[in-house]
Amino acid sequence: MSKKLNIYLEITKKKTIAVALNAIGFYRIGKTEDAALASLLEYSQRYAEILNAGGCIDFQAPASLDDINIVTRYEGNATTAFGSPGIIPEEDKRKITEADREGYEKLLRICWDAFDKALASAEGKELQKGPRGGGRTQEKIIAHVRESALAYLRKQGQKVPKALHEDRGAIRIAILETLALAVKGEVPEKGPRGGAMWPTPYFVRSVVSHLIDHIWEIENRILD
Repeated sequence: MSKKLNIYLEITKKKTIAVALNAIGFYRIGKTEDAALASLLEYSQRYAEILNAGGCIDFQAPASLDDINIVTRYEGNATTAFGSPGIIPEEDKRKITEADREGYEKLLRICWDAFDKALASAEGKELQKGPRGGGRTQEKIIAHVRESALAYLRKQGQKVPKALHEDRGAIRIAILETLALAVKGEVPEKGPRGGAMWPTPYFVRSVVSHLIDHIWEIENRILD
């Protein structure tokens, strides 16, 4: 029997994003609510394959739309309209425990491994271009994921030395160290200029969802 997938929706005039609450990093976009839900259901098995491949997280994909429970509908913002989740759900506005940290680390390591495997599977192969010839190369995808992770770390008040900005391993270590700081209450709530930091659960959600985005992008664009 499938476990209920609890989600929230971010809704704008032209896009709706369905975001799973109890499947961190899993979201899909559609022009309408129905389209977003259908896409979430369609991709749920692929999300399960990523998590279950790690061997330490058992995720059961929903079997039908009846297994998807909409908890909250939010009015989307400019980030939503652009095509990425941009609302911090109420469920993420909390401190994390040591048990949370352990679970997040397992999830992150699984997703990093899946990302590395996707890159390896595409090595020496061409990635399909878009209709106008667009689309990042593997090297640009790697750089984009790295730069985004650095930006997410800044939303926890953390920085990686500039000399290590191109070191994927160092950035991953910094993310894990940030989780340890968060458990001890040492992640600031505001930045040096007064801007709000992200709650740590939302930070993890953002890191994981971005990794999964690009795992699927690589898999979908590999040309045999």
